[in-house]
Amino acid sequence: MNKLFLVCPTDFLESKINEFNYNSNNYFYTSLGNSLNTDLKTLLHIKEILNEHSIEEVHFVLSSSNKIILDALKGQSFSRIRNMDNYYKKINQLKADKICKTPDDTKYLSISFYLNNKIKEVQQFLNISSSASINVTGLIYDSKTDNFENIYPALYCLEYFQLN
Repeated sequence: MNKLFLVCPTDFLESKINEFNYNSNNYFYTSLGNSLNTDLKTLLHIKEILNEHSIEEVHFVLSSSNKIILDALKGQSFSRIRNMDNYYKKINQLKADKICKTPDDTKYLSISFYLNNKIKEVQQFLNISSSASINVTGLIYDSKTDNFENIYPALYCLEYFQLN
């Protein structure tokens, strides 16, 4: 089975992914903090990669210690990098909502929320433009446990709610 992994180059996860997914051919597409630009040009390029290599699964992967995520949650030294401003705005909104009790909860929920949004954008494009069904998921690599964990599901990461 062929898989595409969308990773952040600061995480250096390619070898870990290859180690855990030894029964597949793995392809990698990188963007800082998985801040993948989901404009039509980028999505068409990804679709071309999927078709060219007969890829059946796409996985967004970030490390729980991702430098871009940690910076967005704390110091924001990288906020002036081109095309990162929307990414930082989304992370700042999650911080402002204060729905988590611990920094680790905030980190995992922030990563999950962000990746769920990216998954939704890519999945919508693929559903419209592809005849074959392609599974798109998100994973968080935890270096403490040396394991990949599924992100929190979209249901857990509601974009908004309304009380009647």
